[in-house]
Amino acid sequence: GWQPDNRVYVVCSNLTVAAGGTINADVAGYTGGGLIINQWRRGYGPGGGFGGPRGGGGGNGGNGGSGQDETAGPACGSLGFPQDPGSGGGGGYNAIGGTNAGPGGGAVRIDAGGVVAVYGTITANGGTAGSYGGGGSGGSILIQCRRFDGDTNGLIRANGADGRCPADGGPINGGGGAGGRIAILYDTAAQTTNPRVRLAAAPGPSWGVPAEPGTLYLPNALFLSGALTDRLFWPLRVFFNGLTNWDLDSLTVRDCALTFLNEPLLVTVTNAVVVDAGGSLGLSPGATLRGGALTLINGGTLSMRSAATNWAGTNCGGLMEVAGDVAIGSNSWLYPASHPTNGGSVLLRMSNLVVAAAGGISANGLGYRGGGLLTNVNPRSTYGWGPSGGTCGNARGGGGG
Repeated sequence: GWQPDNRVYVVCSNLTVAAGGTINADVAGYTGGGLIINQWRRGYGPGGGFGGPRGGGGGNGGNGGSGQDETAGPACGSLGFPQDPGSGGGGGYNAIGGTNAGPGGGAVRIDAGGVVAVYGTITANGGTAGSYGGGGSGGSILIQCRRFDGDTNGLIRANGADGRCPADGGPINGGGGAGGRIAILYDTAAQTTNPRVRLAAAPGPSWGVPAEPGTLYLPNALFLSGALTDRLFWPLRVFFNGLTNWDLDSLTVRDCALTFLNEPLLVTVTNAVVVDAGGSLGLSPGATLRGGALTLINGGTLSMRSAATNWAGTNCGGLMEVAGDVAIGSNSWLYPASHPTNGGSVLLRMSNLVVAAAGGISANGLGYRGGGLLTNVNPRSTYGWGPSGGTCGNARGGGGG
């Protein structure tokens, strides 16, 4: 069991990380699992991945990725005040009496009475697994200060690692580690500018179900000022304290990936919303997006998720309402996801819709959730969700209608 005092804690008046300088807590968290006396071991930590033929990834800011069956580590830790190190991945097939899973990233805590300025790197990445082991999750980075400064050379990251053998570079054999947790707690009265420091908590690739990105907590929405470009967020699930209405003239998401956790959220854009150059914008369940126009190009994606709804008449669990045209370019996609157990869905409204070849609107796999195994102690299968969910039997489940 880990206690919050068992980590390095930096207390100071001001802290500057210069260009080329680093605070490095990579692979400094919980260790990964292995194979001990013919028994696969779970990774250490509250989000440790479960062991198996293909070990599951560690969890922290999100769920880890699965290696085989239900072996992913769960999300854990605090969104607004993260202090836990990243959890280790689960041991896999080729552990051979030792450890072959990746360790989690470490924990960085900085408490400055004045300014924290980042022009270099603060990093707490998880560790890559050996063959068939799970990757470690990203760790935690907590910064408390009066004001936060920096520029686009600055990078704060807590990435999860992939489940691959680092000696040969592939293939992906285990579950990926989830992204970690980042919180920057500045004084909102003193913080008047967006420092444009890059922030990342990416998940590692998985053999099975993908790992989830990590989280970023900020006291207000100041970091959204200006165009979202140059991997300022990559990829992150973001919570801006107190944000319920986001009003702006235009919105560009280019080479950035962020999903809002704030709900309910109303986004109102007077002119155009553009998601470009592999950018990704995700809105929380029940969100409403209103804009003058919407363009998804060059691999840009927009994801919307429905909240639960009674679904009477034209009621909907999420709304995209564009006064002008929606244009979806080649290799670009709009993903409307229904509520997995209630069935509420997203309503899309626009003047004209143009979908280019190799682009589209996809709700594949975004309907009612399928059934599963209720408990491993007393195995009992469950029906699929929905009015015509597939029935279940002792061995083979029925298909949904």
